[in-house]
Amino acid sequence: MEQMEGKNVAGRACPVRERIVEATCALIEESGGKVRAVTTRAIAARAGVGVGLINYHFQSKDRLIELCVQRVISRVVGSFQPAQGGSAGERLSASAVQVFEFLAAHPQVSRISILGEMQRPAAGDNSDNTRRGFAGILGAGGDEGQKNLLAFALTASLQAAFLAGGELEGMLGYPLDTFDGRARFVGDLVALLMGGLRERGQGR
Repeated sequence: MEQMEGKNVAGRACPVRERIVEATCALIEESGGKVRAVTTRAIAARAGVGVGLINYHFQSKDRLIELCVQRVISRVVGSFQPAQGGSAGERLSASAVQVFEFLAAHPQVSRISILGEMQRPAAGDNSDNTRRGFAGILGAGGDEGQKNLLAFALTASLQAAFLAGGELEGMLGYPLDTFDGRARFVGDLVALLMGGLRERGQGR
C-alpha cells in the first residue's frame, strides 16, 4: 500500500515517517533550498533512522524531497501578507511580485514544486493556494468565475515565466534576472489581466 499519506498499513499515523519528513524539511531550509546538498544519509542521521526506512516509506529520495519541498513552500505561502492600500490592481501586483521574488530566490525548491504540481495538480496544493490568495485580493462582488480565472492565469503565467527564466527576455523582452525586470513583467501582466476583467464587466 502507498505510504504517502502519513499513515502505516493499518491506517494509523506513522511517527517515523513524520520524523523523516520533518528532518528533511529542516535540512532543506538549512541548505537555503539547495536540495542537491541534502543527502539520504544526512536525512537518516537527522531523523535517527536507517536509510532503508526512508526507501520503505517514500520509495525514493526524489519523492521524499518533492513532498518536503511542497511542505516547506506551503509554510512560506501561508506566511505571505497581502498588500494593503491602493487599488485592487496595485495590491494584486504587489502580492504577485512577492510571489515571483520567492521563486527567483529559491529556484531549486520552486522548480521541484511547480513541476510536481503540474504533473499531479490537486485542490489545496501550493499553486491552488496561491491562486486563491490572488482571487481574494480582488475582493467580494462581481463575477467570481472571472476573478478565479484571472487569478489562475496570473499564477500559471508567473510559473511559466519562472521556468522560462532568461529565455523570456529573448521572447518577450523582460530580463527576469533583475528585480526591475520581474516587477515590470508582473505589472504589465496584471494590467493586461485587469483590463480584460474590466472589459468583461462593462460588456454585461
